Amino acid sequence: EKNCDDILLDFVRERRANAFGIEPLFGYILARQREIMIARMIVLGRRNGLPTETIRARIRQLYVDSFVK
Repeated sequence: EKNCDDILLDFVRERRANAFGIEPLFGYILARQREIMIARMIVLGRRNGLPTETIRARIRQLYVDSFVK
């Protein structure tokens, strides 16, 4: 599931410069959903006492250039 999400994000990321298509809108919606999902994963992981490395391995790429390494 994580790999499918990352492939979809790469597809949208390549086409976000198209100002006259639906890609920027779709990218915005995808980015907001992804940010909410990542925030929930981090909060739940911390609440359940998961190690930081485990949480980082489970989060997905961000729409903007990723700062999570």
